[in-house]
This record gives sequence, C-alpha cells and structure tokens, in this order.
Amino acid sequence: MAEPRWDRGWRAELGRLLEIVALVGLVVTQPLLDVLGRSPDFFLFHRADPAQILLLVALVAVLPTLAVALLGALGRLAGRTARAITHTGLVGLLVAALAVQVGRHVTPLRGVPLLLVAVLVGAAGAGAHRRWRAPGLVLRLAAAGPVAFVALFLLVSPTSAVVLPRGDGGAAGTAQGSAVHPPVVMLILDELPLVSLLGTDGRIDAGRYPHFAELAGGSTWYRNSTGVSGWTPNALPAMLTGRYPARPVAPHYSQYPDNIFTAFGGLYDIRAEESITRLCPPSRCEQPVTPEQGLGVLVRETGKLLGRVAGPTESTVDPEDSYREQTRAEAGLDAAEPVPADPKFRWDSLDDNQPARFTSFLAGLKPTTRPTLHFLHLLMPHSPWAYLPSGARYDAPEDLPNDGAGWVDLARQRHLAQLGYTDRLIGETLRTLRANGLYDQALVVVTADHGVSFRPGAQGRGMDAIKAAAGEVAWVPTFVKEPRQQTGRVDDRNWEHVDLLPTVADEAGVRLPWRVDGRSARQAPRTDGTK
Repeated sequence: MAEPRWDRGWRAELGRLLEIVALVGLVVTQPLLDVLGRSPDFFLFHRADPAQILLLVALVAVLPTLAVALLGALGRLAGRTARAITHTGLVGLLVAALAVQVGRHVTPLRGVPLLLVAVLVGAAGAGAHRRWRAPGLVLRLAAAGPVAFVALFLLVSPTSAVVLPRGDGGAAGTAQGSAVHPPVVMLILDELPLVSLLGTDGRIDAGRYPHFAELAGGSTWYRNSTGVSGWTPNALPAMLTGRYPARPVAPHYSQYPDNIFTAFGGLYDIRAEESITRLCPPSRCEQPVTPEQGLGVLVRETGKLLGRVAGPTESTVDPEDSYREQTRAEAGLDAAEPVPADPKFRWDSLDDNQPARFTSFLAGLKPTTRPTLHFLHLLMPHSPWAYLPSGARYDAPEDLPNDGAGWVDLARQRHLAQLGYTDRLIGETLRTLRANGLYDQALVVVTADHGVSFRPGAQGRGMDAIKAAAGEVAWVPTFVKEPRQQTGRVDDRNWEHVDLLPTVADEAGVRLPWRVDGRSARQAPRTDGTK
C-alpha cells in the first residue's frame, strides 16, 4: 500500500528540520558555547545566576534553529518545488557560514577573499545536497550535535562550575598566637604594567602620578614584583590562594575553596567587591554592587560575540572590553564621601565618573568593632579606555584599531590617560583612609594582576606579548603599607604574586590552613631564585 501523501510530506519536513538543526548547531551553537564555556568570567562579571545562564543556553541552542527552520517552512506556501529550493538555498548559506569560520582557523584568508571562497564552498555544498542523498543523511545524524554541545557546556566546561556550583568554600584560618588583627585594605588594579608609572630615572613619576608616588613614599615597594598570568581568571586566584594556577577553571569559590576570603572569614568581617571572579562564597560575604546584569545584557553581548565569531575578519575588540564598570551615576549611588575643600582636586566633578564598585568600596572604609578585610578588584586602567586624567569621560569607536602605524602609540597614550585618572582614585582612597582614621592602623595593599604590552606586533597580554615584552606584561606595581609604617622603602627581592596571600596573612596574624607555593615577605628573601 502506498504511503499517504501527508505522511511523506511530514517525514520530508522532519528530515529538513534535522539538517537545519545540525548546520545551525555547527555555525552558531558550537562556537558560541565553546567560547562562553571557556569564559566563566563573562557570567561572573554580569552576576548571572544559574537560571539566567540556562535560559541563555536554551536561546542559543533553539532560537536560531527555529528562525532558520521557519524561514524555510514559509517556502512551502509557494509549493513543494519552492520549498525544496528554499531548503537547498538555506543549506548552501549555512555551509558558506561554516566555511568562513573554518577558513579563519585553517587558512590565512580574510575579508573579501575568504567570503568568495566561502560562497563557492556553499554553492558546492548546496549542489551536493541537491544531487545526492548521502550529505542529507550525514546531516540528519549530526543533528545530535547540539545536544552534545549543550551537555559539554553544562558538565565539562569551566563555566559549568558557575552553573552548577559545588561546595561553599574551604576552612577558615586561625589566629597566630596573640596576634593583633589590623584592618586590611586590598586594592587590586587591572592591566597596569609597572613601566607605565615610571619616569626616566626608574622611579614613580610623581609629576604625572602624584598619588602613586605618595603611596610609595609611605609603603614598601616591591620593585621586582611579577604576576603569574596575563589572564585575570588565572592571575587573581593565584594572588588570593598563594598557589600557582594548575589548570583553566572558573575563578569561583567552588574551584578555589581555599582562598583569602575563606581563610580570613573566621576572624575578619569581609567586604569584598570582586569584578570578574566570585571567590568569596555566599557564606562569607555578599557583593551588593553589580554591573549591568540580567538576561538582556547576556543576550546582547552574546549577539556581539556571534558577530565576531562568524565574521570573515579578525575582531580588533578585546572581549573583556565589555566588562565596563558602571559609573556612580549609572548605578544610582550617592557620593561615597563629602566633597573635600581642597581646591586642587575637584572630586565633586569626579563623583559622577567614579565606577560604582569603587564608590561602594570607599563607602565601606570606616572603623569597625571587628577586624575587617576590605577588598576591591577594580577594572582600572584596563581598557576600554574612556577617561582623561581629569576624570572627564570621552567616547571612542568600539573597533578603534590597536595595531599598525600610529595606532599602537595612540593606544598607549589612551592607556596612560586612564592611568592618570586611576591615580586620582588612589588619591581618593588614601584621603578616605586618613579622614576616617584607618590609614595608620591598616595594612594597605595596592597592586595589579598583570600588565599589558604596547609593543608593535606584540600587543596585549598573551604568550606572544609575554615573550616579546615581559617587562610590560609581567612586572606590575606592588605596594604594601604595614600598620603604623611611616616611611617608604624599596625591596628588590624576587616577588611573585603567589607571595601576596602569605604576606598579607602573616601581617594580619592569620595562620593559613593549607600549604601555599608563595613565601611571606616577612621571611628572608630567596637567595637562589627558586620557590
């Protein structure tokens, strides 16, 4: 008996849907979930909760497929032949889009040449699909791909720890004998090479950066301080656990249960303002100040990411440029402190520009009955560069080149301008500590997680930049002001950022309940260059 016509039609539609599922999965779902799965910092910065991440994954895996499938189904309104032609055309377009992505990875072609090759590949793919059954059968089998991509994202990728966190931090530290626990103030800057602060004499350029010079004049400057990674999700956990990064995992308390927040949590109150990490577990602290968040911003930034992944040219935009701190005004916060009368510094004009996280940090710098750890990771002077030294804000195109003749120097100058504004924020921090009576008694730490290279042909902070310009990427400013320290000094010991936590814990009278790779600065300097 002949198969009913309507049954044949639905079988054909189901086969076409499976083919679209396979191709959209390869063109959209896999590349997006691959990048997002390796970027837990994206979700941590936007404070995305598991429900929002799951919904975003559902949208990525389903919505593009439904849109393309619906477009093809509309062709059926014009008849069976038109439907078949429409489907073949969509297959060709998706194959061409896939060819663009593959071509960017395996060939030197970019731009129009790559597009032309992709069009030819797409046309050949459409022709093969139209003429032979085998390509369609292979695609229908490959329709299981998106399910596998989603499973890998949720269960295996570094982001899985953010979606399905396990544990709530490690053990608390204990007091070292009868040690007095001073207030601890830690300000971690981002993407700041030491050389950017130096004058021609190798000292802090007090003319351009008076507040960094002021800080150095009252603290110990570890002049040979180096970071351990050019990537914040590796660098910051190393600083706050005292251990070298062993593998790429989410900078999350479930992956780094032993960290400064869990160690100090039994003896100290914690006021932590993190940015692209979540090392402080909910049992120790909450972080009320948040950047722009919600599903809307996740979808918007993911859409931008798709444009970069699917385009025929290399993106000149640093993905972390989307991690822009909200200003105080954008976050709707009141000024952290009254405006000082000193006419030399117009802090009243800076209030609107101060990032919200910094403003909240300042508001918490007050004496307390219990020892307190005040922690801020501030994305300054990290790009996007948008501030002049005065605090005035300017807009620049998102895709402004950062390479080629003249552009590298422009990028450096924009970085230095924003560093000038960062210097003002350092000054505001010192002023607030003094005004509130905390400066003398507090342990104050100011450093940066890594630097950045502006050397032509080796910009950024990846391995190429580190090899070509280690002095710009690895060497970072590190200042530690001990309680009651009055004068500055320079210490040229071999300091690495795994030494930061042991030093802070030692100064604060906290015994760490785990072994660290670093070495406290209270111990004798290394003499053999080893750990």
